[in-house]
Amino acid sequence: MNGAIAFRHLLSFIFPLSLAGCTAGFPQSGELSYLAPGADDELASTLIPTHRRPSERGCLLVLLPGIGDPARSFADQGFVADARARAPACDLVLVDARLPHYISESVSSRVAVDVLAEAHRWGYRQIWLVGISLGGYGAVLTAREHPELVDGVVLIAPMLGMPPREDDAVREIEEAGGLLAWNPHADENPRHRLAEPRLVWQWLRTSVEGDANPTVLAYGTDDHLASRHRLLADALDGDRVFTTAGRHDWTTWRQLWTQVLDARPWE
Repeated sequence: MNGAIAFRHLLSFIFPLSLAGCTAGFPQSGELSYLAPGADDELASTLIPTHRRPSERGCLLVLLPGIGDPARSFADQGFVADARARAPACDLVLVDARLPHYISESVSSRVAVDVLAEAHRWGYRQIWLVGISLGGYGAVLTAREHPELVDGVVLIAPMLGMPPREDDAVREIEEAGGLLAWNPHADENPRHRLAEPRLVWQWLRTSVEGDANPTVLAYGTDDHLASRHRLLADALDGDRVFTTAGRHDWTTWRQLWTQVLDARPWE
């Protein structure tokens, strides 16, 4: 079984169980942990980097990992070092969000309270969410629910819905002639937000039209989710879309990350 099929099988097995109440061992408090690289790039368990003076706090990038990856993966895979080299004015916060946090629906509220509101209090002028795979879903959900706290989102190979319902949403958009032509009919109060991909696509459509929270998309052209990504890319300005040859893996994501850092959309 290849990685793409295994990924979809895992989600399609776990998520129905969560809705049925089979969530033993999942976090009940909704607590998240965070890591922030300091001036020496050492990771500290803290919410907001505090090594800069208020006048120096221009940009904060809040990174959410994919399914099964801890926050430390961003450092291990070179994302922190790349940001230091290519966007030194930006600070980073790495969110240790796992699938159980999504199932308990605690990601967006905790990130908003713990990080985004605090970042505003500390004086950051630009606050962007950066999500990889499942983290991309989390970035959209957070920006959708707390738009006043988010200046933009970077979606790297994002999940844009949980299987199997994502297929229906994508089919609707394709049959409508694209994202901007689609007339969404999403249940605003579904039993579980993660189970309703139309909420994510609806926010993306509104974001593209209104540009209140700019969206940047980056993906590998051989990714198993690439057909979904292209559907979003068609609705975005070309300078907000980054691609490279590659699949749904860290090697591809890092190549995309360096492209985004060099473009500096938050500026």
